[in-house]
Amino acid sequence: MQALRARGVDSRPYFCTMSSMPMYRQAPLPVSARKADIGLNLPSYYELTKSEVARIGADRQRSP
Repeated sequence: MQALRARGVDSRPYFCTMSSMPMYRQAPLPVSARKADIGLNLPSYYELTKSEVARIGADRQRSP
């Protein structure tokens, strides 16, 4: 998320698990806990252009 932010791309955590909320506290479910740890939301809306999608999805970690 920090690398995306540095490139001017907004992102958000994927979701928090219900089991992590005080009113539903229970042992974490492994699949949902893993998704919550690694998932993220990228910008998505119907007016994104192909070039915006390419910029958002570009892998800046790899060398050209």
